[in-house]
Amino acid sequence: MSSTPFILVTPASRGIGLGLARHYLRTTSLPVYATHRASDARSIQARILDGHDMKHVNPERLKLLGPVKLTDEGTVKDAADKLSAELKQQAGEGGKGEAGHIHRAWFCAGILHPEKRFEDLEYEQVLETFKVNVISHLLAMRHFSRFLPPRGAATQQGLAKWIHISARVGSISDNNTMGGWPSYRCSKAALNQAIRTFDLNLKMKKMRAVCAGIHPGTVHTDLDGGAFWHGPDPEHGRFELADAVQRITQVVEGLQECQRGRVWDWKGDEVQP
Repeated sequence: MSSTPFILVTPASRGIGLGLARHYLRTTSLPVYATHRASDARSIQARILDGHDMKHVNPERLKLLGPVKLTDEGTVKDAADKLSAELKQQAGEGGKGEAGHIHRAWFCAGILHPEKRFEDLEYEQVLETFKVNVISHLLAMRHFSRFLPPRGAATQQGLAKWIHISARVGSISDNNTMGGWPSYRCSKAALNQAIRTFDLNLKMKKMRAVCAGIHPGTVHTDLDGGAFWHGPDPEHGRFELADAVQRITQVVEGLQECQRGRVWDWKGDEVQP
């Protein structure tokens, strides 16, 4: 049985994840599997499918997995197991294995506590930052990587691309002026290391997949509660959500195998480690 490619977005309840789920539903014919935080799946589905530009989308293409609490590994595993069960059901009782594989996977979890001084650091907030910005991404690697095309798999769509939303502030070489945001900066630097390490693992296994990070710029979402949003300014990397999603998906579509394991910005320029 042939394996059907699909899109995975986690989480897709809001912000960039929401925008990505909507983008792939509009611009492809692939199934879109999306995790969500809230317990009310119907409200999440309505939010994703809302709007005039979504009216042509077949709602059956949207498959919700959840609820997922990013800091609770049990819920992450449950979502992956649910995805596995759905793929096996599609394969049918007579089929072997699962009937689908990841074409594009996006991991968008992020939280920001914008400390200006080291005296502003609070243990619980620092711990939460690392749980969401680093550990949840590692858990996704653990539980969802089984859905990548296996070694030797022939995929008509080419390389599978496994993408984590990162940030330029995770760059150590770029941190040479003002500093600030210590917990967020450190967590993004750790995420970038995880991206590199996971990609090396894929390469070692000779899988038809690459992992990379994307810095989307400053996007109009609720990540910072609006405190740092001063309107769109594409020349300086500030974007409304739909514009940001369009730019970063174009960058990802253009990524070549030789660009794997690194972090790229919305222009397609590398964010140096």
